[in-house]
Amino acid sequence: IMAVSSSSSNLLLLLLISTLDWLSTPGSAFLMGRDHMTSSAPLEPHFTECISRDQETFRCWWSPGNFHNLSTPGALRVFYLKKDSPTSEWKECPEYIHSNRECFFDVNHTSVWITYCMQLRSQNNITYLNEDDCFTVENIVRPDPPVSLNWTLLNISPSRLSYDVMVNWEPPPSADVGAGWMRIEYEIQYRERNTTNWEALEMQPHTQQTIYGLHIGKEYEVHIRCRMQAFTKFGEFSDSIFIEVTEIPSKESTFPLTLGFVFGVVGILILIMLIVISQQHRLMMILLPPVPVPKIKGIDPELLKKGKLDELNFILSGGGMGGLPTYAPDFYQDEPWVEFIEVDAEDADNGEKEDNQGSDTQRLLGLPQPVSHHMNIGCSNAIR
Repeated sequence: IMAVSSSSSNLLLLLLISTLDWLSTPGSAFLMGRDHMTSSAPLEPHFTECISRDQETFRCWWSPGNFHNLSTPGALRVFYLKKDSPTSEWKECPEYIHSNRECFFDVNHTSVWITYCMQLRSQNNITYLNEDDCFTVENIVRPDPPVSLNWTLLNISPSRLSYDVMVNWEPPPSADVGAGWMRIEYEIQYRERNTTNWEALEMQPHTQQTIYGLHIGKEYEVHIRCRMQAFTKFGEFSDSIFIEVTEIPSKESTFPLTLGFVFGVVGILILIMLIVISQQHRLMMILLPPVPVPKIKGIDPELLKKGKLDELNFILSGGGMGGLPTYAPDFYQDEPWVEFIEVDAEDADNGEKEDNQGSDTQRLLGLPQPVSHHMNIGCSNAIR
């Protein structure tokens, strides 16, 4: 009798411990997240987590607890109830993934704004149910982490001790953000590498954010997570990126020199242009001197320009209105620019007979032909 009573006491004690453990452990542990679960798992089978990544499908995971005989595939089955009508019935999981103890609800079995309740059943129809294992899909959305993290240096402080960067990224590929089905916000966290304290920036819905006041020469680690707007549960963190800006040469010291050099060159060019404009006539006289005009003392230069040699011959021979003296060879020798040209009078007469015309000077002055056979004509070097 004592053995029977002892075994009965042990059984009652075990049931009492199980009941207390059931009451002390929240059944909706998947709503709190794995990071909020206590280290002492419930003794009975239970759901560990239900998550939706895209608000179109969701998954639930379970654990057999301390019932190791229920750890084999198929030992526990998942049933759910959609409270969309008073006549709703319990239905079995649409798709099992026994390797992960997972139940997957596809698009055809997922509805938003409708409450789902979950329970586990063993093969001998023992039901493991907790009234807290109920949720709506939008409340269990935990988006995938953002992707394609990158950063751009914005500026460096004048003291060369700190700098600012712009971090940008892309939304999770599984989240239909473009169509507005999911509205998510992001949280950036960063820390100095190999330290433990993370700095979190203010959450915002954009895919870029500025981090101010990073120190030059130090390396920083940055990662991002996101959540549905107006909800509290975050998804997992993205892969980290590392930011570091080492000391770089200052460009401020070379800029004034470059600016001064440019202004100096421009000033010199302007000065040269002013000199050229003010001394234009003198420079033209130096670069392009004037050609000297043919000139013989006492003779009109126009006679030389027009090529009237007969008139020039008459003047040089001592005739004309002014009665110029005959240019003797002795006189010409004093003038280094004078040459003597010998003209045959007979050739001149023959030319006149062929043309049947007298010289222009004779016709104008009415003078007879000169009878001398030779004439000396002085010309300027310009005639050559």
